[in-house]
Amino acid sequence: MEFAKDYAESHPETEIVSETKGETMGGRQPPQPPSANPKHVNLQDRSSRRELFSEPVPPLPILRPVLAAAGAPGPAQRERSAGVELLQREMADVKGQPQLMKVLERLVKAAEKQKRLAARDAQQPAPDAPTKLPNRNMVFGGPPGTGKTSSVKKIAKVLAAPEVGVLKHANVVELNKETPLPKGRDTVPQKVGRVFDSAKGSILFLDEAHKRTDSEAFVDALVPLLSKHEGEVMVVIAGYKDEIMKWLRNSDPGNPITLTS
Repeated sequence: MEFAKDYAESHPETEIVSETKGETMGGRQPPQPPSANPKHVNLQDRSSRRELFSEPVPPLPILRPVLAAAGAPGPAQRERSAGVELLQREMADVKGQPQLMKVLERLVKAAEKQKRLAARDAQQPAPDAPTKLPNRNMVFGGPPGTGKTSSVKKIAKVLAAPEVGVLKHANVVELNKETPLPKGRDTVPQKVGRVFDSAKGSILFLDEAHKRTDSEAFVDALVPLLSKHEGEVMVVIAGYKDEIMKWLRNSDPGNPITLTS
């Protein structure tokens, strides 16, 4: 009867009667209004016990998650620009090049910002003070056979898109370690200069050019042309970065060379 006594203390409105003695346990009297008559529970009766120990539990409130509208950006998200969307779509299958993607995204954002500022600014630069274009040359690292050529073509497509406008053309002029230079009696620097002229407004892709048989003469012609056509021709050199930078610096150690990788 200890449990019944505890129950009586915690439920003063309920009076428990012992069938054997007929005494009120707990010493508590029910409220006097007729509508609040106490319950007399027979502990020997199974149905009475079920009523006593099966008090209804109030239902818990239903918590419904608040879902954001489909496609709506979160509070910390920013809508991506058209150029960045295009870049990520075209380069979706290019794997293992996170640094390259960061560089390209910065390049696209910078170009879009420049276009917005130019559209906002009604004042045009003076003819004798042309705007200097940023350096866009880069090293595309990695071993042969990893899809660098196809990736460079995708890059050209993105950068030449109207919403980006980094390049004028989506062309890629490719020259690898076995590609012969233009024919003629011109010197090597003149022939390499003609290659640059054919790539104006687009990408010049040098695939392992540091392994050419004429690599020394080629790099001697290449280094000054990188500065001469800076911002006019985007040069992408494929190969291992350490080898490429050593090849370039051996030509002219005092000439600063900027390549993004």
